[in-house]
Amino acid sequence: MAADYRLRPRFFLRRPPTERGAALVVDEQGRAHRELSWFVRELGEQYASTTTRTYAAALFHYFSWLAARRLSWNAGPDTARAQFERFLCDELGCQLRLHRHGFVLLTMMRENSSQVGHTLVALRHFYAFSIRRHLYPAPHPFERIQAAITSSAPEFPATDVPVMPAASGIEPAPPLRNRLTNTYYVRSNGLWVPRVIDDPDFPRQIFAAGAAVGWPLRDRLITRLLFETGARVSEICALTLADWLNRGGRTEASAFSKGSAGQR
Repeated sequence: MAADYRLRPRFFLRRPPTERGAALVVDEQGRAHRELSWFVRELGEQYASTTTRTYAAALFHYFSWLAARRLSWNAGPDTARAQFERFLCDELGCQLRLHRHGFVLLTMMRENSSQVGHTLVALRHFYAFSIRRHLYPAPHPFERIQAAITSSAPEFPATDVPVMPAASGIEPAPPLRNRLTNTYYVRSNGLWVPRVIDDPDFPRQIFAAGAAVGWPLRDRLITRLLFETGARVSEICALTLADWLNRGGRTEASAFSKGSAGQR
């Protein structure tokens, strides 16, 4: 079934004839899918074009899978989850396990972990959009009420000193176990856990390793900009000489950011 599906995608993004025209999502007969079309337009207003295409491709994959089996996206939450779990198992090769705190853990293959992640994020955004626009009357099928093992409010001694907000860093934070995800599906592997590297010698080690393998000037420049500016790799690699000259050719350059839709 999966092989047959991949040969016949059933939803496509039709580009507008002009830049001012709106993108349209159509099925294989050329009929517009209004909910997907509205959602893709909103994605284009909020995200960069590459992010929009990634999320749209994930949605088209899932909606085409539904269409091939005559299933509906706007079924009730229980049915929507059952359909999605079948898609995860049959199409993406995931294994599911119910966690004792009420969410579902996904175990996936290494080669499709990014695809699973994109699908989860895209569908959560799509259903949130549909609920906000009154297109889906039921509760969000991929979110759950946030739970806590113990009281989430930390106890403080009774004093006349007001309690500082959590962002201040002065008051003790509540235990980590009190903060549980409100996502119904959680990836059990392939999770990126940020780790701060606070070793002041780290840049020197990187440059020494680059020198050992014969880095050219371009790679040394990219690495230095990454360390000294905090910009993303894609933003650094997209810089041109004109970007510096347009800002005086000294310590500033024009660049795009994640939310600028490719505009500098």
